[in-house]
Amino acid sequence: MKKFCPKCDKLIDVASADDSRCPACLQALAAPPTEEKAGGSRKWLIIGMGVAVVAGAATAVCKLQPPAAQTAGEKAATGAKGNDLAAKLRAAGLPLERAALPGQADASMEQFAKGASSTADLISKIKAMRGVGKLEGLRYEVRRRGQALDTPALFSAVQAGKAQAIHPIEAALLVRALLQSRGESTEFVTETAGVQTPLTLTRYRLGVRLKDGTIVEPLADAPMTKAQVVAENQVVALWLVVRANALRAASGFKQSAEDLLAAEAIAPGLAAIQFAKGVSQLDQHMDEQGVASCDAALQKTADPLAKLFLAQVAQSQQQPVKALQRCDEALQAAPGLPEALTAKAMLQLARVPTLPNDQKDKALADAGALLDQALKADPPPPGARAAKAQWLLAKHEDQQAEMLLGQAVREHKDLEAGLLLAQILQSQRKNEEAAKLFDTLTPPFEDERAVLAWTGVLMANKQADKALEIAEKAFAALPESHNIALLRADLLRQNGRVPEAIAALEPLKNDPDGDRMALLQAQLYLQNRQPTMALPLIEAARKKQPTDRDAAMLHVVTLAMTGAPDRADQEAQKAVAAKILKPIEIVEVWLQAGDLPRAQKLLEIEVAGDKPEPNLVATLAAVYVALGQKPKAEALRDRVVKGYGDKGAEVKTLLDQAITSAETEAKMMRDNGQAPDAAPKGTP
Repeated sequence: MKKFCPKCDKLIDVASADDSRCPACLQALAAPPTEEKAGGSRKWLIIGMGVAVVAGAATAVCKLQPPAAQTAGEKAATGAKGNDLAAKLRAAGLPLERAALPGQADASMEQFAKGASSTADLISKIKAMRGVGKLEGLRYEVRRRGQALDTPALFSAVQAGKAQAIHPIEAALLVRALLQSRGESTEFVTETAGVQTPLTLTRYRLGVRLKDGTIVEPLADAPMTKAQVVAENQVVALWLVVRANALRAASGFKQSAEDLLAAEAIAPGLAAIQFAKGVSQLDQHMDEQGVASCDAALQKTADPLAKLFLAQVAQSQQQPVKALQRCDEALQAAPGLPEALTAKAMLQLARVPTLPNDQKDKALADAGALLDQALKADPPPPGARAAKAQWLLAKHEDQQAEMLLGQAVREHKDLEAGLLLAQILQSQRKNEEAAKLFDTLTPPFEDERAVLAWTGVLMANKQADKALEIAEKAFAALPESHNIALLRADLLRQNGRVPEAIAALEPLKNDPDGDRMALLQAQLYLQNRQPTMALPLIEAARKKQPTDRDAAMLHVVTLAMTGAPDRADQEAQKAVAAKILKPIEIVEVWLQAGDLPRAQKLLEIEVAGDKPEPNLVATLAAVYVALGQKPKAEALRDRVVKGYGDKGAEVKTLLDQAITSAETEAKMMRDNGQAPDAAPKGTP
């Protein structure tokens, strides 16, 4: 029988279902997941193949069969349940400032609710809250910008017009708190018709139902058709998952883990918690454990978009067969799902170059059929039009592909199409046209890929000022984005604003790769001729990473620039002895620092053989001349030339040129009253 081996990404023949050994790699299929060493975060967006963690739209109010009215005893029980949840949150170990129970109204909310003339008037006021900076749903293809807020903080932001896009769970908690402030009896309900995403929460719809059956759902386009009651403890747990996901996306892994533990305390066994834990593990490069956690969540409840997310993970791990298998599982769970059709087509397109020639045409035809079906959706899923253009490119129909992409950008403002078209234009050296392309799109300041591509095009078109302007706007929209912050710092540097670039790197030193940011900051201090500011940063980095090559090199450079050549020499010798640095790398430090005697000693070691590298010999000869030791340079030349035999004349010409150039430079320095062996110290 056939079984899938995750290590070699193939279907293998096994004797029985219990046989767990792969003949190809002898890897146990059922081996328990092991935690891999974290090495920086990947921050899965979960939309690359049509999957998003969060989504939202407009507002809907509908009427369904009214539930039975709550008795006084039931109302008391509801209040007691809320107090119990609050106690569990506090007991779960959350810091006090993050342990507030969401969905509670404060005085300003109660005043707002009671200021309405009726419940219907309050619902109208809630509907009027919609809009940018108020009650706005997260766009499907955009990563969340900020952290989840408790209800009073969210209400305050909405009233000030400064709210960020939110998840339906947050909106439902706000609505419920306002309705309860008027004394209304409410319950949470979710939609169960259509494709459900209880793990990724991408399409999770949550509304608040009143006694008369009215459902208030702030972030939905259409009324619910099949509502189901959701317990309050589950809603609070899901809100914690939403907050944990936002924290994770900003590399706040410790706080995210705290929220997931608290969610588990109030809703034990909720599958969404386990899935969020798995995504966090994947973010931290604990791949096997992360996939196992996500799969365990899928065993509890189906979610086709969770399958697509795992397809994306498999693809990143160079497991195309497994990725296709995940796509097929998603299509089995939700036949015709446009996102799954697009994802499968993209995977097939990626495999085409590796297939035998007799299989390529069929693979292309299959991918084209999947994309044609996906493009019938209204609107098509993100990436579908761009994928169709890639299909046309694979068929060498380049002109049709560009026409399709141009139409997608002009008529639909399709960002994915715009990114691909910009890439094509750049490959054709049409940088100016590529730069103008982004002006036709809605400014994609909330999309890291778009900002990186846009600024890259502008820099290629020699528009550094505008590139920095775009980076500044993106940073304002995505202040928590590590990539955008790093881009902004680099563009500040390239625009000659080094002190501002140094300041821009300061917050990044708290990120998981903060040591690397500290080294970048140190390099900028050196560029700005502030070695004393760079030294403590470099020494701290060396203590944490004593074998890091970049830190060792910067340490030697900085000591040389601060006028401590003996210490620099000691550190250099240690690094060379430990095989962290090569002697020739230290030579460059001393040459740039103007310490020619130290450079001479190292170079003499490097050229001691019979056939040393001619360029190194030329450098040493120039050093000898600069130090007033021309006879040594000539003797070195004569010795080395003999070792090169037939090529000796060519090497002699190179060395003679080096000696002559060094003589000319030394004379110019003497004429300027400057000793060659005390040259101005440059920046290594």
